[in-house]
Amino acid sequence: MGTAAFDPDAILFAFRPDAERACLVEARVRSGLADSLAATLQALGDDRAAAGEDLIARIRGGPTAPIVFGAYTDLVEAIFSDDIYAAERIADELCTPAFGHVGALRIVTLIDQDLGDGQAARYRRLVDDDPQLGLEFTALAPPEFASTASRVSEAIALLDAAAPELAAELRTLVHEVVVVGREGDSYFGASSFQLWGALFVKLTFQASRVELLRHSPMNVPTLCCLVSAWACRS
Repeated sequence: MGTAAFDPDAILFAFRPDAERACLVEARVRSGLADSLAATLQALGDDRAAAGEDLIARIRGGPTAPIVFGAYTDLVEAIFSDDIYAAERIADELCTPAFGHVGALRIVTLIDQDLGDGQAARYRRLVDDDPQLGLEFTALAPPEFASTASRVSEAIALLDAAAPELAAELRTLVHEVVVVGREGDSYFGASSFQLWGALFVKLTFQASRVELLRHSPMNVPTLCCLVSAWACRS
């Protein structure tokens, strides 16, 4: 009996959670970012290429923060707009020592104190192709944020215990859970390739786990709904 040829890309389209697939996807995305960013910095001059060597090495070596993807997006847009001054400023930002360092999974809200100087505006702008969406987000006030962050942490801990493979996908692909407010939605989740690694979530006390899961396919782009389902339980 013959053995089917192994297709390394096939697992990318599998339905079930797979931590190995998450690592493969994450590594491919980082590799593409590193290649493109290295070429872009080189085009801006040898000095900036040299200054960016540590950043490129960190991107190739392990998890990369959403702000690096966001800054890279702004850098490319500045170049296409022939705005050399903006491009040089963003390149210098990217080359700042330890820029975009990643530690443990963070739960944050949409403020510079959590994200970094000027990053809240960047996150609003890059969360979606429609700039209006980011403008509709509100940062959570400290008491609400503390309560929400606690529920998200508990939700992720429950995923660790009950669905470890899914939790492993989450921890591999998501570095920041950005909890926000937004008018009119019972719950809401969003992610953007331009902010790879950031997961925007609005939680509500009213939504049930069953309702959220019924409308949420079990894949990485909608992990926000799974987290919401745990965190919004009554």
